Order: sequence, then structure tokens, then C-alpha cells
Amino acid sequence: QLDGLRALLFACIFVAHHLVDRVEFLSYSLSAFFVMSGFLITRVLWLCQADSAAGRLRTFYLRRAIRILPAYLLVVSLLMIFDLLQHPESYLLFYLNIKLFLLSLHQESQEFIRWWYEWNTQDLHLWSVSVEEQFYLVFPLVFFYLPTRHMSKAFVAAVGVSVLSRIYFRH
Repeated sequence: QLDGLRALLFACIFVAHHLVDRVEFLSYSLSAFFVMSGFLITRVLWLCQADSAAGRLRTFYLRRAIRILPAYLLVVSLLMIFDLLQHPESYLLFYLNIKLFLLSLHQESQEFIRWWYEWNTQDLHLWSVSVEEQFYLVFPLVFFYLPTRHMSKAFVAAVGVSVLSRIYFRH
């Protein structure tokens, strides 16, 4: 029932990535898409039928890989063939957001300046997928292996770190 809303949010994200300077208000669609993805992932994990946590994780990861990896790897490969992708290894290993975060800590460095001025709009799409994939990789582990009594503390800590990071790196 949420596919229509997800499609609308995806369209907003796609437009926002291509018109970053002109439609800043659409950047909220990315947050909404991530929240909705988190809800849907949690629901899929909750409903996963297997005898053990390892079996549920295997099923979940296999379904995600079948759904996302072929198209993602095709796009990354084509961009690499045409030499249109900076830091291809970061895309192939889904850690682009970590690479960009580390670059942004030293905004006066030549590597950051070069990345900033050579940023391609297709990179924004792949960055979003990279962030989402890291969420898909880490969240199920937390969901299945963190004791229930610690789940609310982990949630509050994650929200707190997110807010503080946003405040700190905004300035």
C-alpha cells in the first residue's frame, strides 16, 4: 500500500539530485524515504519466517541483494567504463558516504575541493543508495542481535548522534 508514496518520494529525490540548488525543499523527501524504508525493513525483518536469527538474516540479505545489486552494479560499471565516476571503489563497496564524510572533515584539502567541484549528479543517486545499503547491512544485525531491553536506548542514542552530527557539521 505504500508503493505509490515510495514512488512519489523517489521521484522527488531524483529531481532534487538533478536540481540541487533550485529545489532545496525536496531534500526532505530523502529523509521521508529513509524513514519509510526503515519502517518497511523493520516490518520485513519482523515477518521473516526462519528458525534462527542467522536464517532470517540470510533470507533478508539474499532478498536485498537480488533486488538491488544487479541494477546498482550495472549503473556503477557503466559509469566506470565511461570514466564518469569518482572514487569507484567507494561505490562498489557501499562506503561512499564514509569516504565523503572523511573528505568533508578536511574541507580545505585539495581532494575535497576537487571532489566538490567535480561532483556529478549521478553520484548523488549512488550516494543515496550507498547510505541505504549500509542501513540494510547494519540494521538487521542490530534488530536480531541487540537484546530487546537495549533497543530503545540504541534508538535514542542513534537519534541523538544524528542530531548532534547535523548541528556540528552544519557549521
